[in-house]
Amino acid sequence: MGMGDELKELGGYTGLRTLARLEGLTDDEFRWEPTPGAWTVRRLRSGKVVVDNNQYQRPPAPMTSIAWRIAHLIDIYGSPRNARWLRVDDPPSPPPSRLPWPIAWTADESLAMLKGALDHFCELLDVVPEEAWWEKLGPIAGQYADATLAGFALHQIDEAIHHGAEASVLRDLYFWQHAGPQPEPSTVGDAATAGRWDLVEALTLDGADVNGPPPTALHLAAAYGDLDMVTLLAEHGADLDAKDTTYDATPLEWAEFFGRVDVVEYLRSRRG
Repeated sequence: MGMGDELKELGGYTGLRTLARLEGLTDDEFRWEPTPGAWTVRRLRSGKVVVDNNQYQRPPAPMTSIAWRIAHLIDIYGSPRNARWLRVDDPPSPPPSRLPWPIAWTADESLAMLKGALDHFCELLDVVPEEAWWEKLGPIAGQYADATLAGFALHQIDEAIHHGAEASVLRDLYFWQHAGPQPEPSTVGDAATAGRWDLVEALTLDGADVNGPPPTALHLAAAYGDLDMVTLLAEHGADLDAKDTTYDATPLEWAEFFGRVDVVEYLRSRRG
């Protein structure tokens, strides 16, 4: 596999991962402003849609909406600069980005634009000759003239990963901001499922039942590799032979699968 294949695989995989995380995005999520004064997309009185931006913004930078991040992602993947700097004179498809930034008012339209921009970027990576990847960008890249074509492609992919991850975190934040207060787990099993090991310890020490529907807290602690928690649960009566309903495996077998060596040794010693 050559450099071009590696770059296309990485760029395509990370782009599709972002699209998967944004699947089902609603317009309310799309334009939600996580803080007052956050950058987002806005509709002018004329009907034109614009995106908040200022190339010379002083720190700290404003928070942004998912709409803002997606617009930036479309620009990263779809900028006409990509074809110019990668020396693709006749791109398989026209660059979808338009200056200053690609803008959509709805989530569906924006995600369709993002998919098109990602496809365009991967098409460019596919047609760059393998021997060209280590050539320098040259004067067209200004201060980055000494960087290679491969370095530029990796930079664009890194930018896309960065902004795609932030858009995904914003979506998580939107969900939990609108989900309302969540009650704390009240059983050992529920606490382990929630990853609240402080509550697992507290409930166990207070005499709560450490067993329950599988996978049990001991399964999850064994997979997590926390020997102290595994020991605590085992010493308070956790069933070492309980099997989960998906893999039909015991806590020991979960520890073996995840390579938790010290937990495996301990559970084997407990079983004699």
